[in-house]
This record gives sequence, structure tokens and C-alpha cells, in this order.
Amino acid sequence: MSQFSSQSTLAPAEHQREYTQGQIIKFDVPAFYGMIDPRQSFLRMNIELVGDCKLRLSKQLGSQSLISALRIYDHSNAQLLENIENYGELAKIMNVYGDNETLKHQRQLLEAVDTETALGHLDLQNALFFKQLPPLADTTTDLVASGSVNANRVQVAMRLMSGILGGDKVFPINAFGGLRVEIELNRAVKTVMMAEYGALETNCPTLGAEIPAGEVEEFFLKQLVETLPFSVGNTVTIKDDLGVEVEVKITGIARELIPASAVYGSKITCVAVDIADCGIGSKVFFGRTVIDSMAKDLNFKLTNVEMCLKQVNPPESYVSDMVKQMGSDEGLSIDIRTYDLVRNNIINGQKVNEQPIRSFSNRVYSILSVLTPNDSDTLETDSFASLPAGLQSYAYAIDGQLNPNRAVETHLTTLVGGKHINQQSTFELQKALESCGLTIRNLPVRRDFLIARAVGRYGGVFNLRERNLTLRTSFEPATPSMLCLNYLCSLRRLNVSNSGIVVIP
Repeated sequence: MSQFSSQSTLAPAEHQREYTQGQIIKFDVPAFYGMIDPRQSFLRMNIELVGDCKLRLSKQLGSQSLISALRIYDHSNAQLLENIENYGELAKIMNVYGDNETLKHQRQLLEAVDTETALGHLDLQNALFFKQLPPLADTTTDLVASGSVNANRVQVAMRLMSGILGGDKVFPINAFGGLRVEIELNRAVKTVMMAEYGALETNCPTLGAEIPAGEVEEFFLKQLVETLPFSVGNTVTIKDDLGVEVEVKITGIARELIPASAVYGSKITCVAVDIADCGIGSKVFFGRTVIDSMAKDLNFKLTNVEMCLKQVNPPESYVSDMVKQMGSDEGLSIDIRTYDLVRNNIINGQKVNEQPIRSFSNRVYSILSVLTPNDSDTLETDSFASLPAGLQSYAYAIDGQLNPNRAVETHLTTLVGGKHINQQSTFELQKALESCGLTIRNLPVRRDFLIARAVGRYGGVFNLRERNLTLRTSFEPATPSMLCLNYLCSLRRLNVSNSGIVVIP
């Protein structure tokens, strides 16, 4: 295709408006767009986060975490050409295991992935979504809240994880009369998280004994104002060494010398919400009730949403041959690598669980199984992190025959002690991901564990249609309730002939 001329074009969202959690963004890509190069096509939009504390997107995924499902139809909506559900969890696999430092920096620039410190904490001074503090002199300076703390609108440009719109081959949109693209958005609590979560130490016992409700108090934190996860207007919990807690609302933040010290820190002015005793050695943090309250009002706003497509213009002879194929009995066949999803629940308290994985595909490369807690969608943690503690072993079986011929040990309970994951499970994971076409550049199995198996030999495919495929997992101790997402990476054939469009799984 190198001899083809090309140009960029835009396909705006069907309704040029603001999109929020749970909504569906629709695109109409008409047939006259001809053929596109997915390698140079991407989704572009502006993102703004809405909430009462400093926020960020998923630390692993950035803007990719916004997508819950991606569906692509032919222009008449008669045929569903591609359907990727639980998109974020699958994108996490590809990002985490396919990352190197260059690609990670690229995603930071293009997909709103925040930078982190060497210790894995958010770089609060260079965070993307909330307002940065102005340069301050080393004197007392009051910081007054002005509007939403998450006021930054961030533009992203991301390639879609799709065999049609994200593959490595030119795709003929005109052969399908155009495309209808639907992007279903996640819930905000799944994709958005606190900038930082944890307890910060106060540096002096300025809160005294009983704090009357409504009375203005002040205390100091060791952290500089630039590195605080809190902002003016936040309600925080203060807990002393005796376990006494009191909620206060922050009314002012200032940079000031810590009393009896030559070190600058943060002076916090606050109003007590409750009446309580709070003494020496206090710690300041977002309490459970505060987090739950903030999660209810959490949201994101997407504006100026558009598909940026790279059109290619092949020679007339190429188009003529394609049209001739489409008008024949045999038709024009296009193969795409895509993913089908089978969800299963693992019941609480079971040490051994066996779940069926129904496949309708006759050309499967690999099976990728992600175990996630049912309660993983929280404001203070990354909802896409995966580490099923207690997993001892797993085994796939086809028609009752183990594949491979014995269970694969994992021993995830040893991670706490710093021991390694079983080498065979790592080897199986590598084979499965490579069979999916992923170039492995990173193996963070201690943080993002994945069960996987390549079912085809030497990178080939295997017929799982009408076969009895199961996954057995063994836990010690008994597992809490979990959701198992089984992605089947397969080769799907799209055929266009004089009889119409047929999707062959």
C-alpha cells in the first residue's frame, strides 16, 4: 500500500454534545470514505473530570479506561462486525504487557496517563486534570478556592483496540456500505480515581482537646502545598493516636514555616464538622463516609469527540478487482484478529471452581482469563488492577482433556513473602500473548497477574466451536466472590459477496 496516496479526514460523533458516564457515542462513517489505514487513525476528544477532590484517570489505562464496550456494524446495522466488551480490562492487558518506557511516555502524551514518581506515587506537581498551584514565595500565602479543583480540560488521541479500526491492514469501509461505530462509556467510579489516597501526618498538636462544631481551627502538615492530595472545600478526617476521629472541612491552605522548625509545610485552616477530642500525633485522610459521598457525585465530561481517519486512495485497478470480488459468489473475504468475551462468576467460599467457556469460533489463537474482585470499582484504587491473591493453580480442559496435560501452579499466596510466581505460568502467559500478536516488552506478573493459554500450535489457530472448554481454578484459602473475564482471541472472517455480508466466527 505504500504507493497509495492518502489524506486525513474527520468523522464527528453523531451528536456534537457533551457525553458523560454510561452513555453511548455513535459515529456514522459513510462509504465515500473509501479505504482507511487503521495504523494512522485514532479517536480524539477533550476530557474533564468532575468531583470534589483531586482526580485522575486509571493509572494504567488513562483515557482507554473510559470505554466499556466497542461495537462496529455495517452501515445498515444488519451485521455486527466486531464487538469487544469489557474493553478496559482487555486494553490493560495489552498496555501493561506491551509497554516499554518509550510507549509509556507516548501514552502519557496522548492518552492522559499521569506521570508517577520513582516510588509509584502520582506526580502531584505535574498532574493533568486538576489546577496547578501558582509559584509561591517562601512566605505565608493564602490559597483561595476558585471554581472546581479539576478544572483542566485535557485533549487525548488514542488508537482503538479493534481488528477493524486498530488493525495493521488497510480496511475497505466502502465494501460494507460504510460503518456504524458505537462506543459505550464506563461508569465514572470505574475509570476515575483519587489523585492520591492515604494518611498524612500532622507536625504539631495544634488541635487541642475538644473541637467545637463550626469553630475555625488550624494545623500543619509536613507536605508542601504543591504535593497535597487535598484542596480547599474538601472534608477530611483527623485521627489521633488514641483512635479518636473528627471530621473537618478545609477552608484555607497556605505555605508557611512549620512552628519551631525551619522547614516549610502546609498550614490548613478548617472548620470542625463534628464535636470531638483530637490530640497529639494526628493523621489526616479522606474517611470512608467522605469517599462514599464523593463517589456519588463523581463524573466525567467528554466534548469535541471525533474519529480521525487516514483515507488511502488505491489505484483504479485495485478498486475494480475488489468490486469484482464483491459481486461474485465467492465474495471478498477480510480476516480480522479480534476478541470474544465469556463472563463467569466464581462463588464466594469455593476452593475449587470449574467454569464453562462457550466458544463459537473455529479459529482461536489464545484464551486470556482475568480474575477481578466483584467490589473492585472504588474511588481510592485502580479498578483495573488484577492480582487474585490465593490462586494456587489453574487448568484449561478441552473435551475433558487438560491443556496442557497437568494443572499449572501459580502460588500467588507467596507474593506477600516476596517469592516468585511459578515459571511455567509465566511461560504459558508469554506464549498466549505472542499468539495474540502482542510484542511482549514487560512482564509485571507480580502486579497484574493473568491466566492464559495458547490453544493453537506455533502461532496458529484451533477450532473451539462445539467443543467443551472449561477453566478450573484452585484457591487457598477459599476465594471471595470474583468475576472471571475470559477473552478468546480469534480470527474472524468478514465476507462480502453477491449474497450480502456474512460474519464467520
